[in-house]
Amino acid sequence: MIIVSYDISNDKVRSKFSKFLLEYGDRLQYSVYEIQNSDRVLNMITEKIKVEFEPLFTNADSVMVFRFNQREVLRFGNALHKKESLLVL
Repeated sequence: MIIVSYDISNDKVRSKFSKFLLEYGDRLQYSVYEIQNSDRVLNMITEKIKVEFEPLFTNADSVMVFRFNQREVLRFGNALHKKESLLVL
């Protein structure tokens, strides 16, 4: 399973990002989505975030992709600067 969480300040960008994530998974909470894990899906999602969405982010915007089976966290936007250890309960 992949969990995607975001904090995007611009309403238009946030709405577009939400619709994009709904193409791949289900909303768990307002800004948290569950997506079935596959390398193909993960690559498509991360590439689109990098190319289409990240250029639109402000300094306050961030996206985090949690890939539980690999114990991996991918960070985009402001989340790039948050490199502390992460404990998932």
